[in-house]
Amino acid sequence: MKRYILVILVSLNLVGFSQTKEQINLHFCISETEKNYPLSNQKDLIKAANELSQKIIQSGFLPQLALNGQVSYQSDVTAFPIALPNVSMPQISKDWYKLNIDVSQLIYDGGALKMQQSISASDAEIEQKSVEIELYKVKQIVQTTFFNILLLKENKKTILLLQNELAEKLKSIESGVKNGVILPAHRDNLKAELIKIDQNLFELDLGIESAIKNLNILTGLELTKNHTFQSPQTKTKLGSEINRPELSMFDAQISKLDLMKEMTSLKRRPRVLGFGQ
Repeated sequence: MKRYILVILVSLNLVGFSQTKEQINLHFCISETEKNYPLSNQKDLIKAANELSQKIIQSGFLPQLALNGQVSYQSDVTAFPIALPNVSMPQISKDWYKLNIDVSQLIYDGGALKMQQSISASDAEIEQKSVEIELYKVKQIVQTTFFNILLLKENKKTILLLQNELAEKLKSIESGVKNGVILPAHRDNLKAELIKIDQNLFELDLGIESAIKNLNILTGLELTKNHTFQSPQTKTKLGSEINRPELSMFDAQISKLDLMKEMTSLKRRPRVLGFGQ
């Protein structure tokens, strides 16, 4: 009798899926919002525009050159009515040309150009503060959304604990109902509570996904509910100083008004210019 040995080789490729949950904090979300929000790029544009304006005003101290030209043609000119023998009388040309260069140099303006530069810089600062105010409002929305995600996740943890407790309690009640010790009504009431908990968990998941979606729109990130959102560690500092962009903008506007008053007085001062042609 022959014996046949059948060997079956089974190759199992075990792949371990390790999902790393990235830690997401509020500071990171705010910094990404500053990069992603369109108004952030406007701050660089305001800075560049101010630098160009400063150069244009500064050019007022440089010599100014102006090229002027005139061309004239007359249909008739004055001529001698008598012709003398052997004498060539000059004739006036009907064409007339003139070309000149005017040069002017500002010597003293009473500080008007310097004041214009200060006013231009003040305007740029006010525009920067306006952008910061808008960014501040967006950051507040990011903070509210982030804390809403934390709150919903904590509520979900609490409800999951309650669900586990009720599920364990349901097992004991099921045993009691089978043995005739507990009425079926108690079991049905507990099942109804578990159904409500399932509905609450479903609503919480929708709320978390919606909040994360809104956060992604503001930050430009691609966060999911699998990410871990860290609770910020806040340190309370007692003090009377209030640091808000609205107050900084108000101070910048007051500074501009003071500059405008000085500019009005500078216009009464004489200006000294040098001319040449």
